[in-house]
Amino acid sequence: MVIMVVDDVPIMRKILVDILVKYCGMEHRNIYEAVDGETAVSEYERLRPNMVFLDFLMPNWDGKKTVEAIKKIDPDAYIVMYSAATEERIVDDCVEAGASDYILKPPDPVRVLVALDRYKEGKE
Repeated sequence: MVIMVVDDVPIMRKILVDILVKYCGMEHRNIYEAVDGETAVSEYERLRPNMVFLDFLMPNWDGKKTVEAIKKIDPDAYIVMYSAATEERIVDDCVEAGASDYILKPPDPVRVLVALDRYKEGKE
């Protein structure tokens, strides 16, 4: 399984990567990072990860624009939005753009595991 973590804040990427390694049994070599939406889209096209954890609030390309661009490449892309934003409008925008799931920052290990389980259940 290959996962991409997209966030403009290095410590937030580190927290999520550490959760994926420590609690979810992922190997570092199967986790890729991107610092913004534009990079995420080009890396998605190259890597074709199974899942993407994508921050919503980023400079230049926000999460919604990034989801839409990834979905043009792969309509079946499994994207988990994550953000500190709890406004219903933002969650609705993510779902409308094609996100498969939404979790709050800072990510909780249990909630990350649930997102992984949802992905796996959908692939069985």
